[in-house]
Amino acid sequence: MSVYLIDYENVHSAGLEGVENLSIDDEVVMFYGNDGSSIPMELHVKMAESKASIRYIRTNKTAKNYLDFQLSAISGYLVATTKQNEFIVISKDSGFNSVLDLWNNQDFVGRRLIFSKRDQIAEDAAPKKKRSSGRKKSSPLDKKEELPVKESAKGAKSSKSSKATSKKSNPKTKAKEITEDTAEAPVKKTEINKAAIRACVSDLDLKPQDYTKMYKVFASSPDKNVYNMELNKIYKDQDKANAIYKATRKEFEKQIG
Repeated sequence: MSVYLIDYENVHSAGLEGVENLSIDDEVVMFYGNDGSSIPMELHVKMAESKASIRYIRTNKTAKNYLDFQLSAISGYLVATTKQNEFIVISKDSGFNSVLDLWNNQDFVGRRLIFSKRDQIAEDAAPKKKRSSGRKKSSPLDKKEELPVKESAKGAKSSKSSKATSKKSNPKTKAKEITEDTAEAPVKKTEINKAAIRACVSDLDLKPQDYTKMYKVFASSPDKNVYNMELNKIYKDQDKANAIYKATRKEFEKQIG
């Protein structure tokens, strides 16, 4: 359940990439001006196929930050009149960081709000079924120990003996062992390759405390969407958060899934 606030004058049709994959619980508010007349037909088709609620707000005047102020005002209106908790500004304009800083640190509305900024919808618009699947990684606890192909007579006898003993074991004990194995497997996901992560952000001007925060969020996030949102929450500089996410996104998918 997310609200996408589109600064179309800034991102144009590329910003709406992925709109066709949004769910019925999502909402898109597109702010456009004179450039709106150049929306490609392919984009019109994708927006028509989208299950999300889509509304259009036209800015009839052109001036510096004219559309930006209107988008900021509407974001406050939507916070007050809807029950949505996640708001995503689709724009490359860093001026919206002040809006993100405001809402991410307010609690007077009675619920937790998450404001972030993207260049396009696509990073957040994977089909809902895919969001909750495909993340499971194999764990050493899930791997069955393989026996050698050739066994000595003594080894084969010992194996038969152990099988016979296991058949006589208490079913409750066996069930407990299975439960413990499956419960411990996800813990292994917290082990990350810090060196690989550092290599991804070597071009960014990060301080030691930035790395500490990044490692923590990287290891604790279950998927890339949560990872991105958590980065935007812990860094006051939203441009830095977005830069870290873009630089480490592929490595996150590689390590976490």
